[in-house]
Amino acid sequence: MSAETEVAEIGEILKGAVFLAELKRRLLVEGFTVAIPEPDLGDDLWIVDLRAIAHAIDANEFSLGIFFDLAKAFDTVDHTILLKKLENYGIRDTPLRWFYSYLDQRQQQVLCNGLFSKLRFVHYGVPQGSNLGPLLFLLYINDLPNSSSLLHFILFADDTNVFYSHKSLDNLMDLVNSELAAVADWFRANRLSLNLTKTNFIIFRSHRKPIPNQNFNISIDNKPILQVKSTKFLGVYVDEHLTWKEHIAHISNKIAKNVGILSRISYLLPRNIISNLYYSLIQPYLVYCNIVWASNYQTRLTRLHILQKRAVRIIAGAPYSSHTRQIFQDLRVLKIDQINKSQIYVNLCSALPIIYYHQPSKTISPVCLMYMLTTPEPEMIIGQDLLEQIRVSFRLNALAQLRGTVCL
Repeated sequence: MSAETEVAEIGEILKGAVFLAELKRRLLVEGFTVAIPEPDLGDDLWIVDLRAIAHAIDANEFSLGIFFDLAKAFDTVDHTILLKKLENYGIRDTPLRWFYSYLDQRQQQVLCNGLFSKLRFVHYGVPQGSNLGPLLFLLYINDLPNSSSLLHFILFADDTNVFYSHKSLDNLMDLVNSELAAVADWFRANRLSLNLTKTNFIIFRSHRKPIPNQNFNISIDNKPILQVKSTKFLGVYVDEHLTWKEHIAHISNKIAKNVGILSRISYLLPRNIISNLYYSLIQPYLVYCNIVWASNYQTRLTRLHILQKRAVRIIAGAPYSSHTRQIFQDLRVLKIDQINKSQIYVNLCSALPIIYYHQPSKTISPVCLMYMLTTPEPEMIIGQDLLEQIRVSFRLNALAQLRGTVCL
């Protein structure tokens, strides 16, 4: 990469950061909301999804989720419409002219069989691979929820879904089809189109709540949407009963292949390298959205437990049948259930301040609390009494719907 390109990219990053901070401030002042991307947002969005579905199931309702896939989403953003929306969000004068200059006069060409096509001006799309591209696209679709006051929208770049629940399945279908007509109008007005081969819907329900054995017609712009029993959203496979069996089976197959790789090369590498490979090839599958799919029956997680134990034995160079409790402690590797607890506690800490009753000014950081509560022997660090007090406090506050301050 040339020095000029590096300087341009750094400039774009800095301008993006300044723009993002100013945008949040203006949107807050003017009463707008926007799906600003944040680190590890996948877990949070899945928690929001699950809350809506679980509430419907608890109320003995059917919950219908439609998972949209936008066709060439980043390439079809209309620059004129985007600039109008930026102006509507309070980006005016010099900042707006900067974005006009950023989008205007862009050219592209195609290389085929060693020959370049003529340069053509680009009037649609946000620059792919840029730092501002995803943010501009989110701003472009941010008013999509305004197309329906009934449907509940979850926006994450070009992965967008909607939910609606009702006790009557027939009424649910009629209401959703009616609202999708308005959603279709929004897509047309903003010159976006759906990839119907990848767009589908699921009827979420309790396994004790049967549905008639028939095909249900959900359509948008007079085009039918496929009904499925499971689908992939934000990297997680979700099924109609929220059992997560398909996702667990999927990551189990991935992990099994990578454990095989570790086993075949383990005799060639030192322990620290094998450990690094574990955190590169196996740990990401166990961590991503663990709070969603691992809060499950232990029998459904059995294969993952076996694979993780096999992996730590390989790292430690231990025999196949050796016990793994001490190995996990020595390697300081979190088990699946410990990862799940750590994500739950961190999620709780992000919403509630943890305050000691005898030292009101002292707080526990989420990272510190995660370590204390998921280390193999947490009572050795904070003491058995305080450990039990923290755990009881979490249980009581969870029952109280996690409102207020957690006082220890």
